Amino acid sequence: MTQWARSGATVVSALLTIILLSVPLVNPLAASLLDPKNGIIGGLGLDPPSGELSLPEDIPGEAKVYFDDEGVPYIHASSDEAAFYAAGWVHASLRLFQMDVFRRVGLGELSGLVGEAGLEADRRAAILGLRSVVDAEWRHIQNNPEFGEIVRIVEAYTAGVNGYISYALKTGRLPVEYRVLGVKPSPWLPQDTLAMAKVLALMLSYSEDDLILDRLVRKWGPEVIADFDIVGRSLNMPHASCDMAVDWGDVTGLEGPYNPLLSVEERREPLHESEPLDLGYNPDPEIIAAVVDRVLYMLSWNAASNNWVVSGSLTVSGNPLLANDPHLSLTAPGIWLPIVISSPSYSLAGVTIPGVPLVVIGRNSHVAWGFTNVGSDFTDFYRYQWVDENRYFYKGRIFGVEKSSIEAYVWDPLARSYRVQEISVARTIHGPVIEWQGEKFAVSYTSARPTFEMIFLWLLNKASSVRDALSAQRYFYGPPQNMVVADSAGNIAYSPVGAYPERATLPTIETGYGPIVNTGFLPFDGSAGEGEWRGFKPYSSLPVLFNPPQGFVATANSKPFEDGCWDGLGWDYADRFRTERIYTLLQERSAEEPLDAGDMRDIQLDVEDLGLKTLVSLMVRVASGDGGHVLERYMDMLAEWAENPQMNVDDYKPTLALLASWYFARDFWESLYGSEEHWRFIKLEYAEKALKAYLRGEDWVFNYFPEGTLEGMVNRSVERAVKTSETFFASPNPEAWVYGEMHYYNPEHLLSEALGFGECPAPGGPFTVNVAPPSSVSETRGAPVEAGPSVRLIADLSTTMLYMSLPGGSSGVPLSSFYDNLYWGYCRGEYHILTVGGEPPGGAKIVFRGG
Repeated sequence: MTQWARSGATVVSALLTIILLSVPLVNPLAASLLDPKNGIIGGLGLDPPSGELSLPEDIPGEAKVYFDDEGVPYIHASSDEAAFYAAGWVHASLRLFQMDVFRRVGLGELSGLVGEAGLEADRRAAILGLRSVVDAEWRHIQNNPEFGEIVRIVEAYTAGVNGYISYALKTGRLPVEYRVLGVKPSPWLPQDTLAMAKVLALMLSYSEDDLILDRLVRKWGPEVIADFDIVGRSLNMPHASCDMAVDWGDVTGLEGPYNPLLSVEERREPLHESEPLDLGYNPDPEIIAAVVDRVLYMLSWNAASNNWVVSGSLTVSGNPLLANDPHLSLTAPGIWLPIVISSPSYSLAGVTIPGVPLVVIGRNSHVAWGFTNVGSDFTDFYRYQWVDENRYFYKGRIFGVEKSSIEAYVWDPLARSYRVQEISVARTIHGPVIEWQGEKFAVSYTSARPTFEMIFLWLLNKASSVRDALSAQRYFYGPPQNMVVADSAGNIAYSPVGAYPERATLPTIETGYGPIVNTGFLPFDGSAGEGEWRGFKPYSSLPVLFNPPQGFVATANSKPFEDGCWDGLGWDYADRFRTERIYTLLQERSAEEPLDAGDMRDIQLDVEDLGLKTLVSLMVRVASGDGGHVLERYMDMLAEWAENPQMNVDDYKPTLALLASWYFARDFWESLYGSEEHWRFIKLEYAEKALKAYLRGEDWVFNYFPEGTLEGMVNRSVERAVKTSETFFASPNPEAWVYGEMHYYNPEHLLSEALGFGECPAPGGPFTVNVAPPSSVSETRGAPVEAGPSVRLIADLSTTMLYMSLPGGSSGVPLSSFYDNLYWGYCRGEYHILTVGGEPPGGAKIVFRGG
């Protein structure tokens, strides 16, 4: 059997299982299944349809859609409107259900699709006011003539999505997920496209780490912050030196950000209503609940990202190279959809988010760009002295909370209708009120106000130079991103510019090491008026790099700049190890010979884990002080691996290193925090500082870990790692513990794990450039990797090419030949080439002709 045939057989089996679970035996099963328009089998339409279709009367020109050998759509159009109509139609034909889920998460209307199980997600979106913010952004774009082109793009894209929805309902090509849920997709709206940005913002920036740190401080006192260097992060490696920095305003010639001072009117009612799909059977509530669980889990994972840009002075071609691999949840289908668009005003290649017409990461004919998350502090919390449930003190006076209610239309898949659910929202002077572990806080969050990502993306897609790309950031009020950019004229830049809150009345926290100013890493005293937002840091004076003298810059979510020009702008950065490794490889390789795209690929696929090397080496040293442990053989194995810390799938030594460090990190965190919950808060650098202090006998560390505690923790961790390996591999022989058999990718579909792409060995580890953190560890499932490089992209500015490695395919239809076709090459480290302005052989598959 071919790989596709095996995959197809698995998919059919999984679908039959879902069908049998969904359909009561008393119903006419065969008729329901085989109904070509409404039955579940009817939702298995394979690849996109072909033929000639009509554009709406108000869309001029024509568009031709080609698909290359791997199913990547290429759109050639005689007008911009026709291009983006085609983009909307193609997006919907490939990923309609995914688009529907994401827009509803961003608008707080998930329960309108999946019912009661989505209500908690809707409640969070309602509290943050996302639906109202999206409405305000769209009204502002519509009412400003300077953004008329954006309106035309978004409206043409919207018409394309709705064109496909109508086509699918008429021809029986509705995705299988709707048939399982028993609901039709509601029409796409322009606001839905803007809502997609809110989903990314929730994934990348909304954080309750301030509250987790607050719990640590309540347990141990404020000294815990200084003891573990939680805020100072002196072990962290900045992306750039202040000596090389220039002001953003000096490069762009702009004073500061676009600031329309919008008022946001609360929108109570949902934008979408659900309609029943005539199935002839009742959907299964457990399957629906499982869909929601997978959606929310997918949105909870943010494993950070890498990007870098290299000047032509260091390359073979004499032109810049740019690389980017954003690390997000790995799902079936994935978050990204590759596309190439050619029209009078646009010449693009890269990856889009289904639901958004513009390229998020990629290139045009002149400029390439990529992003990683800054990881700064964009969420603040305020606690109060409460008079009663509805009143609180503020600066000596009593204020009442402002109360409102937001409507959610909750779909009932059994009754085939929806009910209206009121979601209560309370607000203080600082923002909406949430409850966390029994205490009420107000929250101020960057993306709970208009952020204008669509304007920024529009200008970025049209940029013809690095300066244009940097200037586009003045419209970006979202959580800041580490943007690297290069142009065909040879310029490169790095800019972490974005909306950093400007806080007033910052309190001082006294510790035994001296005072620390709370810049937002702990909840503020809202009753005293602490930490109130007074706008955002002036963009014009924020530091950037423009053609840095060293010829390259890399970012991997560690601190953007040294403290001298980056004071107080964040603390919750990733550990330094990916940044350190990328810099080392770029320096070493460029010193030997000029760089090319192959070098960028090799760095993206690098599997040397400096983080685990650091931790494992310290663990071995701590354990050696015990003297009587019986794990000497395994300690020697760990020490040997640390000498060459490669995370190769065909080796056995990484297995023990990963598992021992996994168990140690959780024991360490549980001992410090009091439970295993929120374990993702911990940074390896915190443990590194403590272990080094423990080995040096520094007094402070024994307050947290009495003598003998860490030795016992190390020994238990290694013992558990050995037991897990012996059980999982059914062998006591370490050489049988092959890393790639335990540590693997297996992207799951929302409906069923069996509809996923299948298992393949996952090289790398938690701190490698080719990052692969396990989501869990067990004796039965091993160490599955559920987040990692969601796409790998490399742009060579001497050509029109973009190299791409995608963990999936273009289509979200399980039986499509383009569902998982690129996944297996991704597992092997292979890349597919997109070409700006390219036209694949074989002729257009779909032609849209205008009236």
